[in-house]
Amino acid sequence: MENWFGEQKYAEYTVFSVANEADNYRLTLSGFSGDVLDMFSGMHNGQVFSTVDMDNDAWVNGACAEPASSGWWYKLCYTCNLNGLYIEDLGVDESNSLVWFYFTPGLLARPLKKSKMMFK
Repeated sequence: MENWFGEQKYAEYTVFSVANEADNYRLTLSGFSGDVLDMFSGMHNGQVFSTVDMDNDAWVNGACAEPASSGWWYKLCYTCNLNGLYIEDLGVDESNSLVWFYFTPGLLARPLKKSKMMFK
């Protein structure tokens, strides 16, 4: 991942799998290493994929995909969303953006410029 100031960080998981359609593309991950806080496994592990038109999250007040503007493995919404909107970092939190909470320590939800998910 890279922020708008060129700072690059990574998160790696020894286990990362997505189930089939019958299980709503349930996410399973563990074995974190990296140079960012693990904002993925705590909130998102075990969750099924949700979109605006297929609300599978646990949030009772609506669909997390609506304010997030994207599909993702939501629970009670999210602590990272690599499918969020592409928004330039103008010095304010943009939680509906491509985001990894606390990518920069002390800053909750600043937009990221780039992300890449790779699978073996």
